[in-house]
Amino acid sequence: MDFRDRIMIAAAGRFLTIPQIDQSPPVIATMEELAPEEAARFSRAYHTLQITVGNETSAAAHGCTSQLWDMARAATAGTETRYLAADAAGKQLRRALRQAMRVDLGVPD
Repeated sequence: MDFRDRIMIAAAGRFLTIPQIDQSPPVIATMEELAPEEAARFSRAYHTLQITVGNETSAAAHGCTSQLWDMARAATAGTETRYLAADAAGKQLRRALRQAMRVDLGVPD
């Protein structure tokens, strides 16, 4: 969530129609420049997840991760249209990941 929040802040700083979030960061080239700690924590969590989950959750996590990095690239160097499309795609992927994780954990719907 921290990494996604930083992506949203970067987008708000670049695109006028994205609602402003409390701060506007400087223009940057990559998310690693903007949010090195968040990117590192996200990568560690992703690798831990890959080691501990089943195939369905692993595939869902891979999809979410790819989409999040697409969203980061769009927020820092892409167009607003590309950013909004990546953000919309992420909602569905995150839902699928949460559902797969619930199944892995045996948590009822």
